[in-house]
Amino acid sequence: MHSAGEKQFNVFALIEQLFQEIPRDIRVGLLYDVACGLERSCRRWGFLERYIDRLEFAVSVFHAFGHEWACQLIYHPRKREGFGFTNGEGCERFWHSISHLIANLRICGHHNRIYTLDMQIEHADESSLKRLGDWIRRRHAHSAEKRRDTEKALTDSGKSVAFLYMRPLIGFVGRTKKKGQDAVNAVLLLRTSVKFRKAQSASESLEKAQSELDRKEAALGVTDTAADQRQSLNGLGSSQYLQLKMNARALKRRLRDRLRARKFELDRVERSFRRLVNEQKLYTHTESAVKRREPTISKVNSEYNKLCREMSRLVAEGKAPRGAIAPVEIPAKGIWKLDVDDAVWEDVGLDDDEISATEPPPWLSDEKVRSGIKAMLELDRSAEEDLRLKKERCALQIWFAEEWAVVNIAIGRAKSSRDKYQLQLVRDDLVRLCATWDKRLPDLGMDTTAIPPWGPSASQLSACLVDAHVAARGEDRHYGEDEDDSEDEEEERPEEDIDTLAAVETADMYRSVQTDY
Repeated sequence: MHSAGEKQFNVFALIEQLFQEIPRDIRVGLLYDVACGLERSCRRWGFLERYIDRLEFAVSVFHAFGHEWACQLIYHPRKREGFGFTNGEGCERFWHSISHLIANLRICGHHNRIYTLDMQIEHADESSLKRLGDWIRRRHAHSAEKRRDTEKALTDSGKSVAFLYMRPLIGFVGRTKKKGQDAVNAVLLLRTSVKFRKAQSASESLEKAQSELDRKEAALGVTDTAADQRQSLNGLGSSQYLQLKMNARALKRRLRDRLRARKFELDRVERSFRRLVNEQKLYTHTESAVKRREPTISKVNSEYNKLCREMSRLVAEGKAPRGAIAPVEIPAKGIWKLDVDDAVWEDVGLDDDEISATEPPPWLSDEKVRSGIKAMLELDRSAEEDLRLKKERCALQIWFAEEWAVVNIAIGRAKSSRDKYQLQLVRDDLVRLCATWDKRLPDLGMDTTAIPPWGPSASQLSACLVDAHVAARGEDRHYGEDEDDSEDEEEERPEEDIDTLAAVETADMYRSVQTDY
């Protein structure tokens, strides 16, 4: 990185390198702070075209609350299939674990910096490997707790899962100079459809089409006779009032969507009373992100009120269709409360049948439906998390069994006592690692007969319990198979400190690297 901040091509380069290292049948879930913009670039410009079908994009949990509500509905990992309870903050936790090196690395040389980072990363890797069994146990307990809570919430909602599987349509309603003409064209198309259904004698569909045609004609103020209706419609196509009316409808719908999104985003903050330190950071981040979007909502409101004033002027000057009523302005004061009697819900003068002709959807008006949807989503993520943990547990045992088999083969082929001694130390570490995992790994209810056994025997694992006492007496204790090692014990043990030699060798390797400045 040669400039401030990360660029999008940095992400593309990392993803390209990742796909070069994994099999072709693996799907990748990509959690990124701005995954929405990343996927849009891929779809629009053809980036990562070879891998796009194997990629699932989602925004990491902490940053998801900074995005707009529509973006959260699509890219939030808790609302997107396949991510379980993964939060995407692993990199941040790693940066935090090595943050104590910042002060020293600022003043050290290039090679010393690289060496220090590599040693710290290697140490973190070894430490995390030992804690892997405990990590699976904690994630399993968290998933089980979530499952219990969500099943209770789902029962309390009184709604079936089939009913809760609803997907609200998300669309952007914009303003154009042809809105009025589009409304006129829609009426003309409906008239043609009514005539066609009359010719086909389709009574049921004809009644429905005729009802919709009457409603749209009334919305446009068309009350002329049949002979003059086409001429009247052609005149409305260029009507300034109709153009303002359709744009006002678009602005009001956008304003409602933004106000609803704001209310849903602040719902978690307003309902929380007890906050931990990490939760407090998340709530503060969410609240600040919502506050940053308030000027946009205020701007949409002011533009809508401006259109309302222009429509009132046209009505007063007699330049509006017959019977036209100018809509009421929405006062800026109190717009954030969203009370039931606010002007934002009134559609007088707009005839916004698309919004007000039906009852509000349950996901918006029914609190039990909203809580049921949240519980259903968390229940789905819990099932995905359990499946992911089983795969992690399976991969853990397969990896260990392979490492155990390799080290035992290497010990059998060792040509000197020194080589054999070093390999025995590696095997001892594996036995201790297996003993640590054996105490921590939970029972996931999976069938382990299809995967290879761990490798160490029960006696080897039991010997780890007295390892501290053996070390206190200064003895070299190995957890190998029962075999005659008398000849090896007579040979001289290595006098050098192997760990010190390894560290010195690594340091010498970095010192020997030549770079041009």
